[in-house]
Amino acid sequence: MILRLLGAERLKMKRTWIIALLILGPIGIMGCMMINFGLRGDYFVRKYPDDLTSLVMESRMLLYLAIPLAGTLFASLLAGMEHQGSTWKYLFTLPVSRFQIYLGKAIPLFLLMTICAGLTVPALGFLWVWADLSGTIPWEMIIKSVLYPTLASLPVLALQLYFSIQWDNQAWPLTIGIAGILIAGGISKWLPWAYIRNVMPLDIGGDNDPHFWLPFAICQGVILLLIGATIIMRREVR
Repeated sequence: MILRLLGAERLKMKRTWIIALLILGPIGIMGCMMINFGLRGDYFVRKYPDDLTSLVMESRMLLYLAIPLAGTLFASLLAGMEHQGSTWKYLFTLPVSRFQIYLGKAIPLFLLMTICAGLTVPALGFLWVWADLSGTIPWEMIIKSVLYPTLASLPVLALQLYFSIQWDNQAWPLTIGIAGILIAGGISKWLPWAYIRNVMPLDIGGDNDPHFWLPFAICQGVILLLIGATIIMRREVR
C-alpha cells in the first residue's frame, strides 16, 4: 500500500513546482558559489589555509540557508496539494492507516532532499574545476559537506511536515521555517535549525562536532516524525 501511495504522490508532484525546485536548487547553489569565488577568490586565498577549507566553509554558509528552506518549501507543497483540493478527509477514509498516509508524505520529502543533495555534490565538484582550485576534486569531503547537513535537517523536515499538514494556511509553516533559518542558530545550538551548521566535517571550532550532532539530529528527527504521525492519527477528519 505504501508503494501505491508513493506512486500517487509522484503523479501529484507533476502538477506542482516541486520538480522545478528540485533542479533549480542545486543550480542556484552552484551559481551563487561561482559568483562568490569569482568576486572574492583572492580574498579566500588570504582568509583560509587551503582551497578545501575555503570551499567547505563558503558552501557551509549557503547550505545552512538552502537546505532548511528547501525542506520547508517541499513540505508545504506536498501538504498543500491536499489542502487545496480538500482531499485530506478522503485520504483518511481510505482502507489504509493514517500512519501510512503520513509516511506517504514523509518518504517523498526525504527523497526529494536526498536528490537535491545528490545534485549538489557534482555542482560543487564542477565549481572546484571552474575556480581552478588546487589538487584533484575532494569528492569525499564534498559528499560529507552536503550529506551531513542534509541528514541533520531531519528534525526540521519532521517539524515542517507536521506543521504543513496540520494547518490549512501554508503561510504559517513557511513563516516558522523562514524564522527558524534566520534566528534559531543565534538563539541556541539545540534548536533543530542549528544542527545543520553543527555537522560540517571540518574542525571549525565552536559547536561543530559531527560525531555528536549527526546521530543526535537523526534520532531526534525520527522521534519528531513519530510524534507528528501520532498527532495526525488522532486528528479529527474535517
